Amino acid sequence: MRLFVFLSLLILLRPALAQTPYQVLPGDSLSKIARAFNVSLDDLIAANQLTNPNRIEVGQTLIIPTLFNWSDHLPRPILSLKLSPKEATQGQVQVLRIELEPGSQVKLSYLGKDIPGYQTGSDWLFLLATPVLQAEGLASLHLQASQTETSADLFLPLTVEQGNYERENITLSGETSQLLDPDIVNREHALLETKCSIFAPSPLWQGKFQYPVSKPEFSSAFGTLRSYNNGPISGYHRGLDFRGQTGTPVFAAASGTVSLAETLELYGNTV
Repeated sequence: MRLFVFLSLLILLRPALAQTPYQVLPGDSLSKIARAFNVSLDDLIAANQLTNPNRIEVGQTLIIPTLFNWSDHLPRPILSLKLSPKEATQGQVQVLRIELEPGSQVKLSYLGKDIPGYQTGSDWLFLLATPVLQAEGLASLHLQASQTETSADLFLPLTVEQGNYERENITLSGETSQLLDPDIVNREHALLETKCSIFAPSPLWQGKFQYPVSKPEFSSAFGTLRSYNNGPISGYHRGLDFRGQTGTPVFAAASGTVSLAETLELYGNTV
């Protein structure tokens, strides 16, 4: 209780403060320290720039990130923060709009990953994607903003809520089940992640997105948790399936730039 009151007073008295020192004790581990201070393990690693999070030493001083409440007075050079929707949900995307003083720069990370931003005037826009399999509970954004005269380093709290996705079991034949070989799965996921993480300072498409078929009927929803041959849940549906027949015209979702067009072992013809 004393620790909670102490941290609360720090936030109230010094809104820009984002860190508290802690000295490692015998028997400590990073996960134990994170639980004790109610911060995420990713934030603890990021705040201390640890290259090997499995190795800490007794007497070592760690920086404990203090969560900065969304309603607190914002430190310079941050003028405003707007998050929509306010709740983080498994498999969903939030938009964060940050208004900064002129000439400011900003860096943002979420769940241990740097998030690229798009600048429009004095505002910066960020898309925050929470993975379907992200654990429920505490998470946070690490926001660093700087200007010639001042800087701010904040950890903003988020709570990840359940996505309430359905579950399904898929029965595979011996031949088809070979497609779930980890080498194939990991290789194709790495390829798609690389292509989908390409960032440009301006959009690579034009106009509004549309469905790829004229009369969409969905046969399998995004995010459905999947098991195979009655095994445990091992993944989820990464797309949205449309029902169709041979010869049905398929359209581009928008006018843009093709970054991948290949036949993949697991995913088939992929554009």
